Amino acid sequence: MTLRLTMLPAGEGDALWLQWGPDHDRRQMLVDMGVHATGRAWRSRIEAMPVAQRGFDLLVVTHVDTDHIYGVLSALADAESIEGFEFRDVWFNGWAHLRGEAVAPFVAPDDDAEAALRSDALIHMFGNDLESYGGRQGEEFSIWLRQQPWNREFHGGPVVRPENAAGPTIELAHDLRMTVLGPTQTQLEALQRDWRKAVADALKKGSLDAEDVTPDLVPAGLESLGRRRPHAPRLNSAHALEDLANTPFESDTTRANGSSIALMLEYGGDRLLLASDAQPAGLVDALGYLYPEGAPDVTAFKLPHHGSRKNVSRELVEAVRCKHWLISTNGVKHYHPDAAAIARVLHYGQGPEGATEPASLFFNEPSTFNGWWDRWRTDFEYQTFRGNSTDGLALEISNGSVEEIVGRD
Repeated sequence: MTLRLTMLPAGEGDALWLQWGPDHDRRQMLVDMGVHATGRAWRSRIEAMPVAQRGFDLLVVTHVDTDHIYGVLSALADAESIEGFEFRDVWFNGWAHLRGEAVAPFVAPDDDAEAALRSDALIHMFGNDLESYGGRQGEEFSIWLRQQPWNREFHGGPVVRPENAAGPTIELAHDLRMTVLGPTQTQLEALQRDWRKAVADALKKGSLDAEDVTPDLVPAGLESLGRRRPHAPRLNSAHALEDLANTPFESDTTRANGSSIALMLEYGGDRLLLASDAQPAGLVDALGYLYPEGAPDVTAFKLPHHGSRKNVSRELVEAVRCKHWLISTNGVKHYHPDAAAIARVLHYGQGPEGATEPASLFFNEPSTFNGWWDRWRTDFEYQTFRGNSTDGLALEISNGSVEEIVGRD
């Protein structure tokens, strides 16, 4: 049984395509859709597929940061529908979910359909105060989402993990199991004060391309733009790598990242951790509740927040036993992955018991900042793999191993 994960080119963001199941009944899901250009590329890819292959079991929109939700606009909400391109369920925490409420199942209005749908959609997305929310793209996203099976597996309620317990596990076709690692309801509630500006800024400029993103796009409390460009580290010894790994840790505290939907997938004996932009302490807690016997074997771990030093802590790296570490970003704007984060993975990461292969770093596309890590592969005994800027990186995950099936530029 093989799980295929494709990390598509998504600018600074995530656009993850998973496929599983037997050849006669392959299933698929999407986790985020990256920036606006990612969504346009997805439309072209979908249009090239036979209609019978365009259906998806699930779309997960992990949170409202621009590099995760833009592509949903350009591929789906802000575009003509494509025959067969539809989802059995869409997971996304909207305004009602921040308040611990559920969205009612969608029922198409009989009279004055367009106006009724618009009003109903905006209330479910933004609450009753409808002024100045999200512009045209925000309205279109709300209306599109309101016509989907929204959080159906949760009876319309929020996608969350209990505060002091393991998260719920949902089983999809062919025994693909997904456990929610985060957020908690407390983390969702914390986003309420930022929600209005977060959604407006994430959606109203959805017609921009990735290269057009400017600092005014992102509100305070979300992503920070304008970091100083880092230099390559000097790693001439194991001691230097250890020093870099032990750079003082300061955790990400942004409320939008704290609201990220993070998932542990299990399929055919393999585990795949998809951390979105989640904060490390919450992930460590979730893993501890889910695996009280100790750090679980994880075949592959998509690191949180594109390998940010504020989201990859020593404690998080040590909370799993893993050899295959995945990073999705092209390094623009925020210069991810951070060198300290990769150093923590290499210095503190441990593989499953009995594993003999070296640690591996998988990058969805080439960049200056992931290119640094080719230099020390022999010195520190690890491997690097990259996809390309057109197709990203496709991986086959099976029997505890990860095989690259789309190569370099």
